Amino acid sequence: MDRRSLLGVDRAGLDEPAPASAPATSQPGGVAVTADDELTINVYPFITASVLVRYRITSVNNTVLLGSGNLPFTNGTPAQLQLPLQAGYLTSVYALAIYPPNVLRGDAFAVCSLNSMALFSDYLQSNIYQGWPGGRQLSSVEGPGAVNFLRPHDPAIGQEWAFTVPGNTRWLLHSLRMQLKTSAAKKQRLVSFVVDQGSHGQFSATVLQPASTVVIYELARGADSTFLPPNWGGSNVGRALIPAGLPLPLLGATGGRGMSIGTLTAGLDPGDQWTSIGGLYEQWYQAST
Repeated sequence: MDRRSLLGVDRAGLDEPAPASAPATSQPGGVAVTADDELTINVYPFITASVLVRYRITSVNNTVLLGSGNLPFTNGTPAQLQLPLQAGYLTSVYALAIYPPNVLRGDAFAVCSLNSMALFSDYLQSNIYQGWPGGRQLSSVEGPGAVNFLRPHDPAIGQEWAFTVPGNTRWLLHSLRMQLKTSAAKKQRLVSFVVDQGSHGQFSATVLQPASTVVIYELARGADSTFLPPNWGGSNVGRALIPAGLPLPLLGATGGRGMSIGTLTAGLDPGDQWTSIGGLYEQWYQAST
């Protein structure tokens, strides 16, 4: 008796080779695009550099099409790159800051879109790709900013110091330090730091600086008002700590007047001089409203 009959199995055709598989006909993943579509990247920089943009399209016949563009930009000037596309399916886009090699988070904010559809928005960086899919859509003031030193020019003798935050910029002031050298004019000086945007608030020293002295003033987070007079501890330079709510948020103009920070010195003499102004701040791009 046939063994196949004993097993109760009809094996007819089981030993024949299987037919060849049919070619795949599924559509590739991605977003459908046509030759009328454009990929756009807008950059809002605090640095002079360049960004490389690359994208990948799978055509309707499964051919991979690669495209790229390079966008140079200048500190303080928004820049835009538009890349025409070919018909198919957009499967990936990425952007990378390529020059100089030290572009850090907070230096240049980028928004990439396909027509009116946002793909990603984030800060460009050297050696770190921002892209789609998998990229983030962040506000320009979200996350850590770029840390910079504030070192403005000293004012003229007898003048106060003030600095206005640049337009479309948000600052977080972490520290501020400067010194006042007073003339021999026999009067007392009372120093305040003023934050101004039409109306103002101020942080004031609680002591008076006499004539013919040098005192370093510092905005200090959480500190008690402290004054170490000249010649204290053998030094010929005094030191004054002024309590302040640091880090202090400061906003640049976004269609109106920007915020500024500076000094207001009661009794300032024409021979007095503010010098050695410096500080540390964190910076973000702030979109216009």
